[in-house]
Amino acid sequence: MKNLIQRTIFGAVYIATIIAALILSEWVFLAVCVVFNVFGTMEFYNLSNGRENVKMLPKALDVFGGLSMLWLAVSLTSTSESVLPVVDKSAAFLPLMIYMISRIVVQLYTKEHNPLNNLAYSFMSLLYVALPVALMSVIYYGYGGASLLLAVFIMIWCNDTGAYVIGSKFGQHGRYRLFPRISPKKSWEGFIGGIFFSVVAAVLMNLFMDNMLSMPLMIGLGFLVSIFATWGDLAESLIKRTVGVKDSGKFMPGHGGILDRIDSLLLVVPVMLCYLMICL
Repeated sequence: MKNLIQRTIFGAVYIATIIAALILSEWVFLAVCVVFNVFGTMEFYNLSNGRENVKMLPKALDVFGGLSMLWLAVSLTSTSESVLPVVDKSAAFLPLMIYMISRIVVQLYTKEHNPLNNLAYSFMSLLYVALPVALMSVIYYGYGGASLLLAVFIMIWCNDTGAYVIGSKFGQHGRYRLFPRISPKKSWEGFIGGIFFSVVAAVLMNLFMDNMLSMPLMIGLGFLVSIFATWGDLAESLIKRTVGVKDSGKFMPGHGGILDRIDSLLLVVPVMLCYLMICL
């Protein structure tokens, strides 16, 4: 009971923070992106290097690389001088290039059992964690804006709720699991329930929120969000199962780490941006 109350409180705080970040100001939005980036990158580094001694310098460099990716995306898409100083567009690549060079050089002096693996893990954190978080700013400043980004968060939450409610009610008697090798508890019934809740949320937001897509495009986005949110959750489960841990971290009591909270988002955001670029 105590764990349920704790989980509910921190879940509500998380949702309120996301909503505030998307409706209050650019500064709050960027602060949330920084938190996602920094703690997500650190958690991924800890997961991928869990069987070896964690080296602080490569870890710090990976955090710098993640922030460099965010800097690049915001610099190329934001037109607000109150958030970032005006810089030459080519200079926006400088921090990321410094990271790429320094990370390889540092690996030469870091005595590790498999240096190639460690480099691969670091560069994967750029693609798996930092890039999707950075692409949030591309949607925020360019395609769709804050309202549509908030709508996608709501679809993800509705998908999770639908999958849990329908899966708990009807999925336990199902003969086939959705992905038993990675997540034995996920059912096809829960997956279908998640799609239904996500699409219904998309329809309602099209009717009652401003700056949404057309109804057909919103329905299509609802389907995509549900499918890729499920795959995003499964991808993180695969990583955790591979390294033998239950949670990615302890950032949120009752919920695990940041990666446990944004795992769906890490696939949904790139897919959403592709969808918007094709359809708009």
